Amino acid sequence: MTPHPSLPILSRRSFSIAMLTLVSATGLNTAFGAQPPAAPAVEQKQLTTGDGWLISVEYYSQPGMQDAPVIMIVHGENSNALAWKNDYGKTLQELGYAVVIVDLRMHGNSKTTVNGQKFDTTDLRPNQYPNMAGFDLEAVKNFLLDEHQKKNLNVRKLGIIASDMSVPIALAFAELDWNKLPYDDAPTAMMRTPRGQDVHAIAMISPIMQLPGVNANVSLRGLTAPVRQIAFFSAYGTQDTATVKQAERLDKVLQAHQENKARVVLKQYDSNLNGVALATRTPQLKKDLIEFFDKNLMKYDVLWQDRRSRLSR
Repeated sequence: MTPHPSLPILSRRSFSIAMLTLVSATGLNTAFGAQPPAAPAVEQKQLTTGDGWLISVEYYSQPGMQDAPVIMIVHGENSNALAWKNDYGKTLQELGYAVVIVDLRMHGNSKTTVNGQKFDTTDLRPNQYPNMAGFDLEAVKNFLLDEHQKKNLNVRKLGIIASDMSVPIALAFAELDWNKLPYDDAPTAMMRTPRGQDVHAIAMISPIMQLPGVNANVSLRGLTAPVRQIAFFSAYGTQDTATVKQAERLDKVLQAHQENKARVVLKQYDSNLNGVALATRTPQLKKDLIEFFDKNLMKYDVLWQDRRSRLSR
């Protein structure tokens, strides 16, 4: 058949160039019908705890980034997630981390139960502190496991930032997570699918050591075991008379094992600020925190793996 005189005749080389131009212009995924990964976003989520609380979190996502480390940020006394979002949430997301900022029960936007009952910090009772660790942060961990299974992060690279009141709560949660035994789904322990043991870096700002039902010293006995290889960051203001003595005691505990020396960072800043105020108004502290997580989470070499038991896949 003779080509129509008005239509150009494309050589194989010209056709290949045209196709490459199409792919370049529209993107490889779009050219073959697949959608490109969604852009990182900030989402408000409401999680339900095992004891019936609705926990509000702000989630800074990394869609499709299955190797992204994740940082859980927990506010201090008389504070909430809002105090952290502008300074840390977006910054860490831009550096490649997934971030979840938590409002603990009776704080911020977490003041309602599934039954519609409303509470605030004036209703806080001693038994609620261990529940913050065992239920609130556990609900956050379950959400992160779901995101892990969707290949939006690697929960094996889990870090925590806690301040003042939330330090013993975060440590109690980490202890509970490390006490979870793997699924019995393989002949040897090394081959079994983990159910926990994911927290590998913990940053503590203006730490206090004890609340009713949660004791940092008790949790640290196991967490500082060298075999677990957890990294710790402790920071406080040297003029913060409310917490300086407790922070000094914490530093001694963290230095007890010589084998942990390379994984422990102890920082003091010439300031009377406390907790989130110290973290957000001290540029050097923010720089030091980013460096700590870069070394101990971003560069932590652990592959994504399916977290379902092999017996149920």
